[in-house]
Amino acid sequence: MTTFHHLCNYSSLLEENDFFRLYVNSQSPLRYDSNYCELLYTPTQKEFKLIEDIVWNFALEQKLTHIKIVWPENQGILSDTLTHLDEERYKLEKLELYTIDPSLFIAKADPAITVRSVDKSSFRSFIELNRIEDSLVSERFANMKQLFYQQIIQKPHITLLMAEKEGTPAGSCIMIDGDSTVEIDDLFTAPTHRKSGVARTLQSWVMAHAVHSGKEVILAADAEDTHPLMYQKQGYRPVSFRIGALKTFEEDDH
Repeated sequence: MTTFHHLCNYSSLLEENDFFRLYVNSQSPLRYDSNYCELLYTPTQKEFKLIEDIVWNFALEQKLTHIKIVWPENQGILSDTLTHLDEERYKLEKLELYTIDPSLFIAKADPAITVRSVDKSSFRSFIELNRIEDSLVSERFANMKQLFYQQIIQKPHITLLMAEKEGTPAGSCIMIDGDSTVEIDDLFTAPTHRKSGVARTLQSWVMAHAVHSGKEVILAADAEDTHPLMYQKQGYRPVSFRIGALKTFEEDDH
């Protein structure tokens, strides 16, 4: 059965006990999804506050500017804990996990768009393309993402893909090969090329790779985003969800 644990979190397990797991990526402290606490059960408000204190200390030690805590797959948050999260101004998120048999992908690639794996000669173009989106968060985040890309391009199971239209970079994504899955992450289309087939062409490239590898394709999407419906129209099916709570703060707040 495919679960959220099949997704790549680009981090290492720092601590594990009967109640939670702590994940960290010290080279990418601004990546919320790489530095977080995964609950192994649904705590009461009293229990949550105890875990929250531990996660706060974890954030201090790792020099993070956020706290992120995720609940077990397909489980909600107890009402008293929700009250506490609201009082503490946490932002809630709901991610949905999608899978697809790659041979059933409905959308078609645009033959005018070329997709290739990124190497040393094209890495700079990939960086500049993604900086468009990364800079919307902050310049500091965009600078960190450059180091992040340099880190993951070295991994043998990770492939950076870039789409070009008429010789111009138009979109990109990260493809992660797992034992039984191929994950699509950070699917991005440049603003000037949106709604022109870039995203579906990138996905088609991944689907062909997955068919050849005999693996299913997976991805995670924000439940409040417009993409989930689009994915279902392309042949994906939702298999589970996960709730998370995020609180950000300035370094001086530590």
